[in-house]
Amino acid sequence: MIAFRELQSLVNQMQRSGLSRLEINGADYAIRMSCQPGSPRPAAAPEPEPVAAVEIPPAQVAVTAPMPGRLWLQDPLSGKNVGPVSGPVEAGCLLALVQAGPLCLPVRAPQDGILASIDVTQGQAVEYDQPLMQLDIKEQDHAQHRP
Repeated sequence: MIAFRELQSLVNQMQRSGLSRLEINGADYAIRMSCQPGSPRPAAAPEPEPVAAVEIPPAQVAVTAPMPGRLWLQDPLSGKNVGPVSGPVEAGCLLALVQAGPLCLPVRAPQDGILASIDVTQGQAVEYDQPLMQLDIKEQDHAQHRP
């Protein structure tokens, strides 16, 4: 079978070369085309108007707990924040600590972004892989981070 695009191409070639008739026979089809030599081509569709650039809203990436335990956003002795509470963060930036017994594991930013929200509170018990915070990231950065 011959594709429609191939037929369109054949018609255009016929018009350019001045042919008025073309016949094609295949194993299970036959095509007979006739056109006026030098006949004008159909008018091309008007070009679409340019579309204004659309700003893509940032995607969000969840920062999750590396293990079950107690979450520390602030040092329990000094009261100072372990990490930033808002604003831009870089990949690997320390955001919090999760304590299980005497062991504390860092909670780090998985990539550059803006700390959009903290979904837990100081001293809260958390489970493995529980979302703790949300980072706003650019869409192209998000595509690179997908597993």
